[in-house]
Amino acid sequence: SVAPLALAYGPTQNGGSALDWLAALTGRDVPELMDLSERADPAATPVFAPYLAGERAPLWEAGARGVLTGLVTATGAAELARATLRGIAATVRNVIEHAEQAAGLRYPAVIVGGSMAGHPAWLTAAHEILGRGFSVTDEEPSGYGAAMLGASAAGFSLPHLAARSPRPLAGAGSADESFAQFIAATGVSLAAVSRPPAAS
Repeated sequence: SVAPLALAYGPTQNGGSALDWLAALTGRDVPELMDLSERADPAATPVFAPYLAGERAPLWEAGARGVLTGLVTATGAAELARATLRGIAATVRNVIEHAEQAAGLRYPAVIVGGSMAGHPAWLTAAHEILGRGFSVTDEEPSGYGAAMLGASAAGFSLPHLAARSPRPLAGAGSADESFAQFIAATGVSLAAVSRPPAAS
């Protein structure tokens, strides 16, 4: 028999779908929004908790709703695009930190992949939010991760994914401060779920 393996993982609900929502709202397509976000004014970029369809890990709350805070008159489509990318990156960090707590470990670096991972706009958001080193892979990380687990259970190992480290970007704000703002917005979302409806 094979000894069970402990696995900490976390599927999130709102990634590309949040960008699709913003594209429909602004009348732009997602690639245009990605490019536009690189021209955003950081001072006018709001905080977005993108729970547009509830959230899976780590909240496991179908009733969670999106929260957008910090809007100013200078906030436009570019800033909303930047906020959406940062919100997606923050949901990733939230899963990472819960996995760290479960494992009793701190992961100083992670590997990210997927269709957006190599885009400069995503790299900017990741640098601003993740709060740790990261590298980018062109491979499919989910499937390869499953293969690595299977190999480990069978008593052998597979090499780590080939990944490249992106060049650090200048001007990124404090990742911890930005993430704390996201967590505060998440708290607003969850409070609204638990609040009883007002009497009519």
